[in-house]
Amino acid sequence: MAQNKSAGSPMLTEHINQLEKIRNSNQDIDVIEEEIIEARYLFINKVLEQSLVINEGVKTWNDKLDNILTNRFLGIPIFIAIMYTMFQFTFSWIGQPIADILDEFIAGPMTEVVEGSLVAVGAAEWMQSLVIDGIIGGVGGVLVFVPLIFTLFLLISFLDGTGYMARVAFIMDRAMRRIGLSGKAFLPMLIGFGCTVPAIMGARAWILKGS
Repeated sequence: MAQNKSAGSPMLTEHINQLEKIRNSNQDIDVIEEEIIEARYLFINKVLEQSLVINEGVKTWNDKLDNILTNRFLGIPIFIAIMYTMFQFTFSWIGQPIADILDEFIAGPMTEVVEGSLVAVGAAEWMQSLVIDGIIGGVGGVLVFVPLIFTLFLLISFLDGTGYMARVAFIMDRAMRRIGLSGKAFLPMLIGFGCTVPAIMGARAWILKGS
């Protein structure tokens, strides 16, 4: 079978040799990874320049959003503003008020009804303590966090569905590479300052999606 010697083969060979040279260098592993990423993007841009015809006069809605959301100067402030709004929805405007209502219901009417029922049937004091303090108090303490976690994950899913999370990963990738992480790891780290449980769950979700 004859080999396909296309015009792009010398350029590809040169790119592969460049990657091997970077891998075999004596630099730090983080620097090597960053240089490999930059080399790959340069190669992709060269291929696109030779094979893709772009109509400069027509820009899609995504192109316009990318110019704003991934802007070198505007990207970070926009990201901070969106994260602030998301945390306000979760811990001030929606999630926390619902959690407070649920906490008052569990500690108030629900506990009173169950306690009255146990007294009516003549349950022993240890049984009343087990149900009221153990089951209702313990499980209720966990259920109070459900509105917070649900609201936070709902907003994160919305941002992920709009494609903004991919843009955030792109914005933060260079900075996170400095500490040995990818850009996708930034948001779970940020969430961890508020609550570790959704941060760990979010980290697992992003690892599975990004692997």
